Amino acid sequence: MWGEDIQELHKIGYSLDDVKTTLQQSINLKVGDTEISGKEGEVINIPIWVGEILEENKMATLDTPDTITELKQATVKEQMVGEYQLATLDDLFYIRLQSQMNKLRQRDRDGVESMMIGLFRMRRGKIVRLADSTRLTADIKSRISIEERIFFESINREGETLKKRVGADE
Repeated sequence: MWGEDIQELHKIGYSLDDVKTTLQQSINLKVGDTEISGKEGEVINIPIWVGEILEENKMATLDTPDTITELKQATVKEQMVGEYQLATLDDLFYIRLQSQMNKLRQRDRDGVESMMIGLFRMRRGKIVRLADSTRLTADIKSRISIEERIFFESINREGETLKKRVGADE
């Protein structure tokens, strides 16, 4: 359960990050102590969660990075580094990808999901091998996403438990 809590905290943190937003109409909003205002055509920085609400209501467009292109690039890099190395993904890669996938039509989402599963399978195999043979180092931590870090740590923990159970603890 702790892994899901950590992942959820990172999702919340992501939604609080700022995003460049182009206003489609003039707005003046006040939520608690936060005030957001701007004129049509103006580009402002606002929290992602606010931007998404404005975008859903056709009041603004968000300037978010193209995570689908990042997915394609990550897949190519992962194939190139070999089977015992991990290419670098940022902490929030899958969170950002899921957010962008949620905005796609079902047909497009299926294609992106298929690519994501391919990348996930490659990385999962590598992570299992690494977690079985080493602790989570700063180098590995800098190359994996939040979800992968949780996975790595759980494999590492369960591997240690298994070693003790079978008497293979050194």
